[in-house]
Amino acid sequence: MEAGLPLEWYRRVFSPEYNPIFGANSITAIRNSFFFGFSTVLISTLLALSIAYIMYRWEFKGKNIFDALVMLPLASSAITLGLGYIRAFHKPPLNLLGTWYLIVFAHTIIAYPFVLRAISTVLKKIKPSLKEAAMSLGANELKAFLKVELPLAFGSIVVGAIFAFAMSIAELGATYMIYKPEYTTITIAIYRFLGSRQLGPASAMSVILMLVSTIAFILIERTGEEIW
Repeated sequence: MEAGLPLEWYRRVFSPEYNPIFGANSITAIRNSFFFGFSTVLISTLLALSIAYIMYRWEFKGKNIFDALVMLPLASSAITLGLGYIRAFHKPPLNLLGTWYLIVFAHTIIAYPFVLRAISTVLKKIKPSLKEAAMSLGANELKAFLKVELPLAFGSIVVGAIFAFAMSIAELGATYMIYKPEYTTITIAIYRFLGSRQLGPASAMSVILMLVSTIAFILIERTGEEIW
């Protein structure tokens, strides 16, 4: 019967009714995903900018080691990171399991290496003479970076930010291990629907996730930044 009523699945997805399958309603899951996504964009972009500035504008011993350390999240799966969060934040004074900010932190750790990759690739292409010219006119090093180099890298920042949003909204492994029902996301709702064999609502929610991800990657393509 459900197979002939696909629109009914979308009605259920956008219903404000409490769903005992995942302990919240579908609208809350969608809202949570967007909240975590935008929070991840903000924090991961600021973090990646800071690291990129240190890596490509400062000279210090052990820079290669520092470069390897900041990219370590790429070498770990989301499930491994989730297990690490459980071990680190399961008891006082850092009993943060189930909090929304731990979920944002988890998403940020997963996403920021991609933002860093986008930003650092462009920063390496910017000629040092531009910064030197700004400093010769009275700007200090930080002001030269903010006024000269940062605007030139704006396209790559946008690409990295959108990529971080796409990574966050599609993340499941780490989130599933540390969330509470009130912080259910789209991916967790899909997983729960599939686990209870409700393929119709799972498919409808998956379409929403695919649409958001498609829009994100279209925006990345439209920026015209050749950084990957």
